[in-house]
Amino acid sequence: MLRFDMNFLYTMINLIVLAFLLKKFLIKPVTDIMEKRRQLIEDGLKNAQNAQEDAMKMKEEYAQALGGAKEESVRIVEKARKDAKSEYERIVKAVSYTNLTPPTNSEAASLPAARAYP
Repeated sequence: MLRFDMNFLYTMINLIVLAFLLKKFLIKPVTDIMEKRRQLIEDGLKNAQNAQEDAMKMKEEYAQALGGAKEESVRIVEKARKDAKSEYERIVKAVSYTNLTPPTNSEAASLPAARAYP
């Protein structure tokens, strides 16, 4: 049969006290540290996700602004071409209607920096 002596009783008491001390001074602080670490990692992942979403939004805004700038530059170039063409046509029209004979010596002398044609 089983013998129940005082040595067995002391061993059981020691095991219970050891389990209580381990739980209070080792297991609880370690689980608290692990919980804080888990929360820290979770917050870091959330921050990284938010930063990535913000970066994607900024990239889209940049692409839209760049597209708008390209359209604006094309419009400006086309307007400049039209203006240049109309100015060219105006000058050609004005030159074709004017008399392009060189000025006489007396006319040339009256001009401030003009040279007389021989």
